[in-house]
Amino acid sequence: MQVSSSLRKGRSWPAVLLLTIGFLGHVIAAYLNGGSSVAYLHHVVGFFGILVVTGALIFGVARLFGSGRADITLLVVAIVQALMGALVVYLERGAV
Repeated sequence: MQVSSSLRKGRSWPAVLLLTIGFLGHVIAAYLNGGSSVAYLHHVVGFFGILVVTGALIFGVARLFGSGRADITLLVVAIVQALMGALVVYLERGAV
């Protein structure tokens, strides 16, 4: 398997940063939810579940439209994850 040249050039660091922010959002939400091991487990599994589902959908759409830019596709997945992490923290704070 050959890695795309756009990923090798180091253009994917914003995506990695956004994925980390999304993951931390889920961890913070678990802390706000009581901080039990079950809360952490549910939020971490939720993060990876959302990653798999949204990642598959976004990669499918990118492949359907012929986008050869793996770095942009990864960035879109990371943006969705960061937004979901922020949404989970917002909901766990009891703002809604």
